Amino acid sequence: MIKDHETIDVFIGVDVGKSNHHAVALNRAGKSCWTRPCRRTKPSSTP
Repeated sequence: MIKDHETIDVFIGVDVGKSNHHAVALNRAGKSCWTRPCRRTKPSSTP
């Protein structure tokens, strides 16, 4: 767990979906500074 959030400039999150993924970066104020859909490159291991 991060104890000193004031030292972090950018937070990165990834949404992992069955068909597509999505990545987003937020600045300290919570504003999106980068967002991008990401194509799945591996076949799913579940049916």
